[in-house]
Parts: sequence; C-alpha cells; structure tokens
Amino acid sequence: MTERRIPYSEIFYSIQGEGRYCGAPTVWLRLFGCNLNCDGFMQDNLDDPASWRLDYKDIDLSGITSMGELPVFQRGCDSSYSWAKRFRHLAPKESAETIAENLRDLLPGRSFRHPTSAQDAHLAFTGGEPLMQQTAIMTILGALHVGGDAPNRITVETNGTRPLSKTFTAYLATMLEDSATEWFWSVSPKIRTSGEPWDKTIAPEIVGAYAQTSPHGQLKYVVDGDERTWDEVERATALYRAAGVRFPVFIMPVGGRVEDQQRLAADIAEQTIQRGYNLAPRVHCYLFGNALGT
Repeated sequence: MTERRIPYSEIFYSIQGEGRYCGAPTVWLRLFGCNLNCDGFMQDNLDDPASWRLDYKDIDLSGITSMGELPVFQRGCDSSYSWAKRFRHLAPKESAETIAENLRDLLPGRSFRHPTSAQDAHLAFTGGEPLMQQTAIMTILGALHVGGDAPNRITVETNGTRPLSKTFTAYLATMLEDSATEWFWSVSPKIRTSGEPWDKTIAPEIVGAYAQTSPHGQLKYVVDGDERTWDEVERATALYRAAGVRFPVFIMPVGGRVEDQQRLAADIAEQTIQRGYNLAPRVHCYLFGNALGT
C-alpha cells in the first residue's frame, strides 16, 4: 500500500500570536487547503466586491520555488498561500511519520518539554482549514505518540464550518479520557470583514459539537470598527452561546501587516473593552511582520 502523503504549506517554531495563549512557544503545522477564500479582508470598499484587489492572484510566481519566498499579502486572506490552487505546487507532501520528525526537530531538545524551563511547548494545527484533514491530524498525532514524545497542549485553529467526523470525534474522546492533554479549539468565525456570506460561515451547531469534545477554546473575530461588524459579532456570539459554546471572545483588529494593525488597533481596543470582550492584537505581526515561518 502506498504511504499517504499529507500536503502542508509550512512547519515552523515560534510563539502563539493570538488569543489566550499569546506568547506561548508553539510548533506549527499549517495544513494545505480551505473551504473559504476570505477575499474581503483589507479591501478599500468592502461593499463593492467588483473593486477588490487580490494580491495572491496578482503575484508573479515565475522564479518562486518555495513557500518561504512569498511576501506577506496585504489584501484578502493573508495565508492564501495555504489554500489557493496556484500555490499547490509549492506545498510539500510528506508522510505523517516524516512530519512528526520535522516537528520534533524544531523543538529545543527535540521535546515538547523544554530541557531548561521544563515548560510545555504547544502544538498548533492551522491552515487554511485544518479540519479538512482530520485523518491527517490523527495520523500525525499517532506518529508523535509512537515516537515517545507527544504534546500536552494542542490547538486547532479553525473557521468553525467543518463538522467533525464520527471517527475524529471518537478519537478525541479516547485521547482526552483520563488524560492531562488539553485540546484547545481556536475558532475564528468569518464575519463581514472576510467578504464571505453569513450563511456560509456561521454554523453554531458545528462549533457546539466542538465544545462537546473539549470545553477549552476561544472565539476570535476580525473587526474593522464598522458598527455592522460589531452587530455581527454580537449576533454570532448569541447563536454560539445558544448552541452551548462558552468559549471566551477575543477581538482582533483587521490587517495582516503591522502597519494595517496599527491603523485601527487603538480605536478597536477601546471599543473591545467597552463591549466587555478580550483584545487579541496579532503579536506576530508586530514582532515579525507576519512573514512566513512566524
């Protein structure tokens, strides 16, 4: 039988830049593929899709041989390299065992427990949309367990639209039963700032099923300060709460680059605390410019 090869866009070791675990050392696997485009981010006129400019469609790929050579995209999804078909040829494809070894190789001492601080590094599956590859997540975690060093803190960054398979749900139940492992759902529902339609992105029953597997998580919204955006934050959160999702809410100013973050960050911070939510500035943008591998 041919060994399954899993497509991904990058593996790297950095900090968690958003939400509850901001600043935590994290080894990242950015899986390839997504069911959304989010072309609306950072467009001059969000209400006129005909005017939108999309960096990922305009970039000249001649001479680019790896994901790491791509710039940070200003408009549209800032990680479009992790799902757009025109970047597929740049995506590595490797076995779960090889990916597990690559993850270990990035960690100090090749261990999720730091040899000096004795603190645990996190493992984050991101994308794209990682829940399009639930079997891959299971096989990679299985390979890490076989290798004798598995993470105690696992985050899945998801847009909250992909239902869990019965197999994956059963896998989580078994793994988390009588376990010290924390499974953390970082759900970023795509509201109007993304340009995606509400009916396609807000799925309370799906996120409610996530919360049934693990009570640990967060809801993260990208906000531009428009009153209509805040209305959608409140509407969506009420629907998630009705579906049993008790995750705290974090607000992120829109923008993939530090200059874009800074343009709105102070105003959105004021609005966020007045509305009783948590602020989640994208710290990796400020530190590293949101470059690949950070």
